[in-house]
Amino acid sequence: IKWERLSSVQHHLTATAQHHLRRLYDELIRPLERELRETVIFAPHGFLHGVPMHALHDGKQYLGEQARVAYTPSAMLYCRPAAAAQSFGEPLFVAFSTSPGSSSIDEVKEASSFVTPAAILINPSLEELHRAFSTPRLLVHIAGHAGIDPIAGKFSWIDTAHGRITSRDLS
Repeated sequence: IKWERLSSVQHHLTATAQHHLRRLYDELIRPLERELRETVIFAPHGFLHGVPMHALHDGKQYLGEQARVAYTPSAMLYCRPAAAAQSFGEPLFVAFSTSPGSSSIDEVKEASSFVTPAAILINPSLEELHRAFSTPRLLVHIAGHAGIDPIAGKFSWIDTAHGRITSRDLS
């Protein structure tokens, strides 16, 4: 659909979007407003992957105008591990590069230089990933280009030199 053809209903579309964004704000943010900090981090689930959280609206302004908004694939990244005596492997840094000029390899090399010892994988095969993920680790850093299905938000992937890897490939 060409957006020019929708100009006659643009006001209606904007009002509908504002209505839904405000309702989401009222459900998700308003109960926590007093607790908000400079940065709000979302770990969306399901259809919420397709919601621009920074565009949630309180009736006066967008959330992105009130705070920095960040996204994470999992809230587990921010949880402390259980205090049980479990041994962990060294931190793992993984770079996926689909082209020689990709910055993901440089990113992984630089980030891993701050942690010693560290395991580094550059464009690993699925077998190498399975082996690396078979050991629990306190830190895993993955650099590369990723995508998510914008319609359902249930299918995501990482582009690699060997094609796309999905969570299904890793389970």
